[in-house]
Amino acid sequence: MAVNFDIAKNYAAWAKRRDPNQYAGILRLEVPNAAIESLTHPHKIAVYWPSQRWRELVWTCRRGNRLHGNMVQVRYSTLMIGTICGKPNDVIASLPSPDDITERMLVCNPSGGPAVQYAFTGDQGADFLADNCSRASKIYPLATRDLDRVEGEDLNIGGGSCTSTVSLST
Repeated sequence: MAVNFDIAKNYAAWAKRRDPNQYAGILRLEVPNAAIESLTHPHKIAVYWPSQRWRELVWTCRRGNRLHGNMVQVRYSTLMIGTICGKPNDVIASLPSPDDITERMLVCNPSGGPAVQYAFTGDQGADFLADNCSRASKIYPLATRDLDRVEGEDLNIGGGSCTSTVSLST
């Protein structure tokens, strides 16, 4: 789940380009900050670029490998918050090690910093959303004219370095 609407539009445009015969859109959910802040470790885990933990998590998951060591707790989290890697699974899977993931592989937000996403995981994540989403949810369909406009923009999805760094937290 992208926290920035422009990033969400880019995701929707990517999905539409993958299969032009399907509908694409954005589902906007509102979750109160207090609900998210009420989650504590290990129910909420945050990993950001350029930490080694982030690199290992992205590399392991994109390769389809089982999580091991201190990464196992990710399976049981309700919410994962982290920097978005903009390269496809096969690109990351072909890398010899997590250390080969570079800043150029990140999705940048409109202000040039690394983009962040929230992932509500498993049944506990679905339950959390069901219990905490406001009734103000809204669907934004992606029209063909929107797709053309988004395709004409510099999406900064893994194509260049972001201009700022994010502080690390666990």
